[in-house]
Amino acid sequence: MKLSFLLYSVATAGALGICDLCPSSTTPSAGPTAVSPAAVRGTRVPSAIDTVTLHIEGMTCGGCTLATRKVLERLDGVAKAEVSYEKKRAVVTYDPARVTVAQMIAAVATLKYTATVVKS
Repeated sequence: MKLSFLLYSVATAGALGICDLCPSSTTPSAGPTAVSPAAVRGTRVPSAIDTVTLHIEGMTCGGCTLATRKVLERLDGVAKAEVSYEKKRAVVTYDPARVTVAQMIAAVATLKYTATVVKS
């Protein structure tokens, strides 16, 4: 029950826009989103692991980090994305045989943000 409420709250907040600079792009759902237990456990296990750090420009609030994480984790081959609004970065764990850094940058660009690779 707590997970359903949390998912509903996050989905509703994202739909309404967290701040004045974040326009709402969808209407709020009528109820909690159904999530399978497999999705909660994170069933995507990459065959080879690599990590890239992306500098993200254009995020204006904490809600933007949720959208950025979601768009990255929806890519086939991305196991995890940790996004920080304060640091303006995303650390992405992925399978390079299934997804490229260029695809990640393009996915972030769909949100109207600019992503560049941080050199170690």
